[in-house]
Amino acid sequence: VASVNMDLLGGGMHAQLARTLRTERGLTYAAMSRFSKSTLPFWMVWTFGGVEQTKGLLTGVPEVVGKYVAAPLTAKDLTESQGRLLNSNGTELELAQDRLLTQSWFYANGLNPEAVEQYSKSVGKTKLAEVTKFKNILSSKAAAIYVMGDQTKLIPILESIGVPRAEIRVVKMAEIL
Repeated sequence: VASVNMDLLGGGMHAQLARTLRTERGLTYAAMSRFSKSTLPFWMVWTFGGVEQTKGLLTGVPEVVGKYVAAPLTAKDLTESQGRLLNSNGTELELAQDRLLTQSWFYANGLNPEAVEQYSKSVGKTKLAEVTKFKNILSSKAAAIYVMGDQTKLIPILESIGVPRAEIRVVKMAEIL
């Protein structure tokens, strides 16, 4: 259910984020979303652009998420998403060693390794009502925003979209490296 939602919202060029932020507005090369397999309901959106695109991306992401949540999904949306996900999963797990590595990752992260083999069946059985219910709880209101670049240029942009200066934490390059 989460995979279908992330595919429709930000799974590639067909998805809402890329169609709006890349194709219509020309703000970025890529805008994607995904959920965390190990810490649901954690999910994220990521994109990149220059300083000139930053404000449009920071305001555009919550706008697109809001429109995605508000718009009804169709049976065609579900069928097309299921096809993309099944194709991608089959490609990623085509080799036995790929399946074994993925199952090992699941096991090491406290997840059921059998879920790797069950994924295709689960995607195929996903119902439109389930996807819609999950979609309706997506929110970007409590988001953490990570922006990289020149703080003298980026802090004013963050403040211009309503992020209080007191909530902005600057991380020096030395802390990351």
